[in-house]
Amino acid sequence: MRDATWRIGIWITNNGLDGLKDEPLWVVKMKFPRREDPQTGKSVADKTAVIYNQFITVRDIPLAAYN
Repeated sequence: MRDATWRIGIWITNNGLDGLKDEPLWVVKMKFPRREDPQTGKSVADKTAVIYNQFITVRDIPLAAYN
């Protein structure tokens, strides 16, 4: 397996980590956001992002990271 490094973005919404309270760091269920597939028109998982919780989303994940 080859080591790789990617630059990703972490978006924190709603001043979620203001004061570093515990609640913004809790996870109930991580999920991929949905987007429309331009070829089929169906809703598919956008694997370039992961919704950690309502406060934190990791974006710009390269698809090569899943290999």
